[in-house]
Amino acid sequence: MGRHYRVKWRKMVQLPFFSRVFPMSTASLPKSDTKLISLLDELEQALKAALLWRDEMPTAQALASQAPFGCDLLAFEEWLQFIFLPRFRVLLETRQPLPAAMSILPMALHVWGTHADKDALLIILANLDDAVNGK
Repeated sequence: MGRHYRVKWRKMVQLPFFSRVFPMSTASLPKSDTKLISLLDELEQALKAALLWRDEMPTAQALASQAPFGCDLLAFEEWLQFIFLPRFRVLLETRQPLPAAMSILPMALHVWGTHADKDALLIILANLDDAVNGK
């Protein structure tokens, strides 16, 4: 019989190509990582609020795209949802090194322009870039 542990989890993470859901705990993470997790949660909520969140996962071929931001096979918001968010959450949870620099905002501006309905998303992405870049 398996052991059961009582743990308070903040977020459950579903990774592409995995049927298992990975728990996301912030209890023992450094403050900077907790801030990043909060920004990732805000990004997810903003994508949902903007009706850019998809219920269906893209094809395996699309998820395996080697193009920057998966731009050849994925919409930018699909890349955020199915590639960026899960991978970044795993990096934080497993305490792997984060990118030395990150610049997602320019791609978001290129794709979405300065549409007023995307302001919340643009602000969150700018804050994520700044947090990773140490600003």
